[in-house]
Amino acid sequence: MGWKVKKIAAYLKWSPSTVRSTIHRWQKRGLVGLWDGTRSGRRRKWLPENMALISKKLETEQRTYSSRQLCQVLATSQQVYLSERQLRRILKKKLLMEKNKKQGRKGSKILRKEKSRQQI
Repeated sequence: MGWKVKKIAAYLKWSPSTVRSTIHRWQKRGLVGLWDGTRSGRRRKWLPENMALISKKLETEQRTYSSRQLCQVLATSQQVYLSERQLRRILKKKLLMEKNKKQGRKGSKILRKEKSRQQI
């Protein structure tokens, strides 16, 4: 009728048990069963709106802020309590994502040109 579990596992480079469990989830719940479910772990202490507030504050005001001061702003105005280190991580990740978004396809073209030059 169709492919065997071992053939599917080899094609997807999955273990046969993973293929079987995925097939069983699909049979029980349909297409929704194939989507990732909720995972265990701690929930975020912050929301994207909180980081938008910080970004707006950094862009509009003429002064500079330390990470400690930004944490205090979040704590007093939004009741969000983050460590300085965590806030720096979040802002760094946000900055990298914005930078990649700006580069878009232009950045990938530059990388391809560099790779072709290296090959020559």
